[in-house]
Amino acid sequence: MISVLWSGFSCVSALITLICALLIISKVSLLLTVLLVAVSLPSAILNQTYTKKLYQWNLTHVKEERQMNYLSFIMTDKKYAQELRLFNIGDFLKEKFKAIWGPYFAKKKKLTKKRAFLVTLLSVLPQLCILGILAVLSLRIMGGNNTIGDYSLYSGLLAQFLSSLMAALTSIINIYDQKLRIHSFEEFEAIPNAVANTGTEKLNEITSIEFNDVSFRYPGTEKEVLQHISFSVNAHEKVCLVGLNGAGKSTLIKLLLRFYDAESGNIRINGVDIKNYEIVSLRKAFSCLFQQSPNYAFTLRENITISDIFKNADENDVLEALYNSSASDILGQMADGLDSYLSRAYEENGTELSGGQHQKIALARTFFRNSSVLISGTPAAKRRFSRRTVCRTRLLPTKSSS
Repeated sequence: MISVLWSGFSCVSALITLICALLIISKVSLLLTVLLVAVSLPSAILNQTYTKKLYQWNLTHVKEERQMNYLSFIMTDKKYAQELRLFNIGDFLKEKFKAIWGPYFAKKKKLTKKRAFLVTLLSVLPQLCILGILAVLSLRIMGGNNTIGDYSLYSGLLAQFLSSLMAALTSIINIYDQKLRIHSFEEFEAIPNAVANTGTEKLNEITSIEFNDVSFRYPGTEKEVLQHISFSVNAHEKVCLVGLNGAGKSTLIKLLLRFYDAESGNIRINGVDIKNYEIVSLRKAFSCLFQQSPNYAFTLRENITISDIFKNADENDVLEALYNSSASDILGQMADGLDSYLSRAYEENGTELSGGQHQKIALARTFFRNSSVLISGTPAAKRRFSRRTVCRTRLLPTKSSS
């Protein structure tokens, strides 16, 4: 949006200069001045046409751009560095990048090369008109109708006309290009949300959860991840869902939190269909430790409190969450305590944690949320805690309702 505004200001400024120059130049030859304006239009039209073609071409080659961006990411991201060195696959990844980049660049080069040739060809026309105006002016000077000083004046105005013309065309092209992008964004925004937030009821305490004949498949796939699943959980119960990888355990959590809606059957909380609850209120009732819970390059305090940023909590709440997740030792290693950054991505003096420490912080964030129901999507075998037993005994009493 800022780019559009600046391009708009530049365009207006260039057009004002352009009009003023034309008004003065028209005194030499009105016909040639009109012709000068006329021969400038094809270049503008051509630029607009090829701007649209290039944008549409980019849209049809999003897949290649995404693949190249991904390869660039894994070749530069820290978490892939160890395996890249161990497997010695740097050259392999480069070749994969080149295999995509080669045809992609060749096609784009062909399009831009044709555009550059035609634009250059059409830009000669205004130059010819300018030569004609200067020739007419020279004849008038020789006839005594104008002075040598007029030649200097008009040649300067014609140069200013050309520069203003190029500035105006560049601004118009930028505005048109941004217009195409904004239109694509508006089309994206117009896509209806797959999960409609039509509920009006508030959810505070959860006393029961029921899955009734629930079936589900992910959008764009044919395989049913869940088929006619039914079970119920009541308050004070601790329930463990066991299954093979891909059996749909994580999918159950996603449906319960309404990241997706079930294709058939229904899910009820406290006897009420979850679609009748406000989505924010529904999700607020759950604390969830996902299988791949990320941590943030913020401070230790922010990493804990980010799970409930509206909670009026003091430092003791944060310390309690760290204690319950056996992460108090991490706090003891931090030079700035709770205000220490957990990554060098955000602050150069940040602390890089181990994988197990990251999991402890993610668990502490889950405890801090202190919702009605606590869900752990991470198997116990994947929690590399040195004091696993201590952590387990602390986890169970945190909430009596689930």
